Amino acid sequence: MIKLILSGKELIKLNIGFLDMKQMFFLFLVMVSSVVFSQEKTKDTINCSFRENKSSVCPICKSDKKVLSIFYGLTTGRFMKKNKKKYYFGGCELTGCDPKYYCKIDNYKF
Repeated sequence: MIKLILSGKELIKLNIGFLDMKQMFFLFLVMVSSVVFSQEKTKDTINCSFRENKSSVCPICKSDKKVLSIFYGLTTGRFMKKNKKKYYFGGCELTGCDPKYYCKIDNYKF
């Protein structure tokens, strides 16, 4: 039995029995997306400074030469190796107030 409980509310309850790997992966994606899309807006996410930032110029070094876009979400190792010069991988957890860019020179997310 798998239960997904968020903020005291039971969202999903499944008796999985025997599932193959594709079915388990699909179930995992459904559970993760239900958590991400059910997040409540808080004062922090409404007044997010990262949303105002539309420029890829680093506020510290004032350059965009070593600035990467931040990629959020589940990826494969192959995708990460192929795109490591194009993206900074930010992981799978989204808060609603996440930086868009990463400066390699200053090790700074903005």
